Amino acid sequence: MSMNFVLTLQTQPNPGQRFEISGPSLLLGRDPSADIMVEDLEVSRRHARLIAQSSGYAIEDLGSTNGTFVNERPVRSLLPLRPGDQIRLGDQISLRYEAVPVAGEGATSSFPVWQVVPEEPDPLPPAPPPLPMAQPEAHMAPPPAAAPLPMPQAEEYQPAASRAARRRERRKGLRLPLDKPWVAPVLIVGLLGACALTFFFWYVDANFLWCDVFGGIIPACR
Repeated sequence: MSMNFVLTLQTQPNPGQRFEISGPSLLLGRDPSADIMVEDLEVSRRHARLIAQSSGYAIEDLGSTNGTFVNERPVRSLLPLRPGDQIRLGDQISLRYEAVPVAGEGATSSFPVWQVVPEEPDPLPPAPPPLPMAQPEAHMAPPPAAAPLPMPQAEEYQPAASRAARRRERRKGLRLPLDKPWVAPVLIVGLLGACALTFFFWYVDANFLWCDVFGGIIPACR
């Protein structure tokens, strides 16, 4: 089933107005020559562009004054759109990106119709013949006597001094080398590196720089 893509205006001046999307690219802006003209002072003349892709359309900002946003996140590079995304031009204009299925005339469902046929219960197997009754014997032999259980052997006695020495050896093997002169610099460098890495990721997330820094490895930023 083919799909048509539309933009529905959510705000003034004409809420509910729909723009059908077709072609390899469409220009959005205040300019009368734009493919989708939006009359608002906060919308630039050449504000944004829609570019066709294999699964729909992607949007890019054309250096507008008040910015382009998708789901309240700024568009800094070419961003693929998904049905249901909210596009905001500036602070006032909001559009909804939708995919509308197009069914052909006289189309029928391609799913087969299955009929459920009740299964007949399997016939019960014939009952087994009764077992013959055991006849009691005149003289029953006594059961064989059980073999005696082996007695546990006493563990070899170990002096308390030898056990304490072994414990000291184990503790000595696990002691950290805190008395070495190089331990403190290594700990300080590791702590500073962890703080720098934490500040870096905080700065990237606070300024929406994921696509700028990691655009090559994040699928949504390609």
